[in-house]
Amino acid sequence: MDRRFIPTALGRTVLELLIPFFDDFFETSYTARMEERLDEVEEGKISWRNALAEFDRTFTRDRDRALKQMVSGKAGIPLSEARGLLSFPIAPLISEACPHCGKKLKLRMGKNGLFVACSGYPSCTFTENIPDPEEDAVDVSELENTTCEECGSPMKLRQGRTGSTFLGCTAYPKCRSVVNVVMTAGRAEAKPDEPTGETCPESGHPLVRRHGRFGAYIACSGYPECKYKPPKPVRDTGVRCPRDGGVIAERRGRFRPFYGCVNYPACDFTLSARPVPQACPQCGNPYLLLRERKGGRVFACDRPGCGYEGPADEIPEMREVFLPATARTKPARAAPKRRAKPAAASRPPAEEIVTAPRPKKTPRRAVK
Repeated sequence: MDRRFIPTALGRTVLELLIPFFDDFFETSYTARMEERLDEVEEGKISWRNALAEFDRTFTRDRDRALKQMVSGKAGIPLSEARGLLSFPIAPLISEACPHCGKKLKLRMGKNGLFVACSGYPSCTFTENIPDPEEDAVDVSELENTTCEECGSPMKLRQGRTGSTFLGCTAYPKCRSVVNVVMTAGRAEAKPDEPTGETCPESGHPLVRRHGRFGAYIACSGYPECKYKPPKPVRDTGVRCPRDGGVIAERRGRFRPFYGCVNYPACDFTLSARPVPQACPQCGNPYLLLRERKGGRVFACDRPGCGYEGPADEIPEMREVFLPATARTKPARAAPKRRAKPAAASRPPAEEIVTAPRPKKTPRRAVK
């Protein structure tokens, strides 16, 4: 729905039951620490057996604690206990006793989600499904309680042809001011255009960041007279490529972000950790890598034989920059080579072909 994930009641229940016992695995820094350990295994700094042993010790400790103290979802959680464990409401209109037989109700998990069932099953078959939590409804009155910044007329919630929602000025067509409406944390918010500090090369108007149906984008503020859209900006790390001097920008990989030269494919220089424009005090390397350690973030040098690591006091912010559009000519594809057909052997003329007569079949004699 609108390119967002909405958690189900079953998913929220499983998560809230696991966090008290596996809290270290649900930390935001856990994935970063694991990636750092895998990088150290790849670089040969630690053994893969030591990395797995470290994970196994933590997981075994949490698992044993969960086996002793966690409530059993398979046997069903008493409704009174479930309401104390979970943060979202569970069937608030139902009491803790079965309305049919008076026995206690339990929270159960099925393939179709959460449901409340009687503990007297199978003699009592009372059940009640628990619907998934929905997003907050769009408060139209709150959004429309704004005035146009250009002419002062009231704004009205409208919907475009593509299904996008926006606030449009009621003085249209004299005033064409619009403010896009986006969903943030399940709520509809009006987000005006944000200045970028850049100028449109075609019309001279400022370039602004707008929020559309498929996310944020950069466009000319002189739209619809000017329909210029620059290339998508990149997040510049401030470090230059040691091979060709290109910008080292943040890239989105399949599983995690990485950092590489913008002149790809001419230059394939990449880094798995974020580089920082700070020279190494030991070897003079023009950049350091931001890495996660047990004690916190550190600046580390990746030059072989250096091994420098220092505390990451101030981490510079990455800024968005527009790269000049370069015409990349794709190499012409070579025509596929066709396999030459083998030359057919010269056949003799028809009059020279002589066929031998077939021998006549002799009938078998019956055996008496």
